[in-house]
Amino acid sequence: MKKNIIRLALVYLISLIAVGTFWFFFHRTELQIFPLEEKTQTSVYSDIKEGGSSTARILRQDSILNFEVELHSGTEHPFAGVLLPLSKQKETFTKAKNFSGFDSVAILFRSPTPKISLILFARDPKAAQIGDIFSLRPQTLSIEASPAYKETRIALSELETPLLWFDKHKIQEDRDLYLDEISFIGIESAKGTLLGIPAEIEIKGIRFFGKNRAVDFGSLLALLIFTGAFVLGLRRFYDQNAH
Repeated sequence: MKKNIIRLALVYLISLIAVGTFWFFFHRTELQIFPLEEKTQTSVYSDIKEGGSSTARILRQDSILNFEVELHSGTEHPFAGVLLPLSKQKETFTKAKNFSGFDSVAILFRSPTPKISLILFARDPKAAQIGDIFSLRPQTLSIEASPAYKETRIALSELETPLLWFDKHKIQEDRDLYLDEISFIGIESAKGTLLGIPAEIEIKGIRFFGKNRAVDFGSLLALLIFTGAFVLGLRRFYDQNAH
């Protein structure tokens, strides 16, 4: 009986190691936004529709996204940047991506500006209108920049929606995160950018990270099954020995 119990314990231990190893390597998931895996139409946007005169233009788009922004006075908060659609051009407003399973983002870039903004444009049912990007909720991460390439990873819990957007749409301010329907990823120069001076920003990579819930659930289920089988096996051995 003792040998049988040792064998059962070894099988259980090996099973735990296998489940733990599987979970360790696969419990995280990753989504690459740039470089682009599919041919999608990257575009530029600025404050022109808001009455400003800032500009943005794409200089290069292959393994590197190189674009130039030039901010000008004329609005309270001048802005210009590029948009990375998450689906084909005709579907950007009808087929959004669900980012609720992600908890952080890493961006590899360089910029002469003090900071850049990474923006997740989300559908907020209180304001979103099909075809109007400025009705989407701009959830913003402010990221310290450097003239040399560097990768920065930042938690999505730090996303903030500018107060100006709430005022414009006459919506009460909140700190809710809308991650289940993201239509675009935006990159633009942030506060501190000098007016009237062109600034080139280069992006080498954007990746989102999160938990693989299917792996978490499957690993937990396997752990419960193996533990249950081990306990039942022990009871069977002891019951046989008692008789």
